[in-house]
Amino acid sequence: MEQVSLDLFNKLRNVAQGSFTSLEDSPGILFDEGELKLQREIMLVPLMIGWDAYFIPRNKDYFVYICHDEIIEVVCHSESAAALWREVAKGSEAPNIPGTPSPPEGTLRMNSGY
Repeated sequence: MEQVSLDLFNKLRNVAQGSFTSLEDSPGILFDEGELKLQREIMLVPLMIGWDAYFIPRNKDYFVYICHDEIIEVVCHSESAAALWREVAKGSEAPNIPGTPSPPEGTLRMNSGY
């Protein structure tokens, strides 16, 4: 199962970057504004497989930690970021944080447990 998961992740990563790099060679992905759908697709891999991953937006106002123990932790550095994540937790569409591009640009760093 681990190898199948790694292959799936690497294929999605290939689409994101346009060239092949493995998780071991480059454990981070930088997303641009127009890649929200791809961000969500790639973030599903650690959620489904049980890998650790971090999502850090470019403005560094918050970060999201996805833990292999089925815990998602959001750490906010401002009240506006906390308000955004309270809305997300309620199930509504997230409002934009002032000064943050929409969709948010960010970096996803993953660890497959190797």
